Amino acid sequence: MSEHLTIRIEEIKPEGKRLEVREAFLAGKSPEGPFDSRELEITVKGEIWADLDIEKIAGVLRIKGPVRFDYEMPCARSNEPVPCTFDERLDLALSKAESALRESAEDEVELSSADLEEWTYSGEELDLTPILYEHIAINLPVKVVAERFRDAPDEVWVDAGQEEAEERENPFSALKGLKIDPSGSK
Repeated sequence: MSEHLTIRIEEIKPEGKRLEVREAFLAGKSPEGPFDSRELEITVKGEIWADLDIEKIAGVLRIKGPVRFDYEMPCARSNEPVPCTFDERLDLALSKAESALRESAEDEVELSSADLEEWTYSGEELDLTPILYEHIAINLPVKVVAERFRDAPDEVWVDAGQEEAEERENPFSALKGLKIDPSGSK
C-alpha cells in the first residue's frame, strides 16, 4: 500500500480534499510501487498523473478527476509496440459499509445486481491503489493495431513473418459442377 495513496477519512473537510497523484508503475521504475503494468500487458512510459477531488457527503465518498499516462501496448497483428495515451475520467461514489452486514445463521441476504456493483469503504483510511488500478484495467483497450494496419481490411493482412498469402484452389470448387436430382432418385 502506497502511503501517499491512502487518505484518512476524517481529514476530508466539508469543502472536499484535492489529491494529486504522480505514481510510478512497477515495471522499470520502483519495485516498491503499487502498480504492476506487467499484469495489464502494457509498458508504461513515465508516471500516472491524476488530480482527484474527494468529497464526503452524508457518509458517501465521491472521487472524481482525470487519470492520464503514456504507455505502449503490443499490436494485435504484428506484436510491435504501439504508443498510446490513457486519458480517462474517474467518477466513483463509495458508500460506508454496514458493520459486517450483521450476518447470522438464520438470516439470508439476497443480493441484487445493483448490490454487487456498489463500492464501499470502512475504517478510518481509504487506500486508492485498488480503485485506481481497477479504473485503469477496465478502461484499457482490449487490443490496439499499429498505424500501418489501421486502414487495411481484416481479410488483407498477413502475419509479420509471411511475404504474401498463397493463392490456393478452393477444395470445394469441384462440387460446383455436381448436379443433384431434386426428386432424390439415383
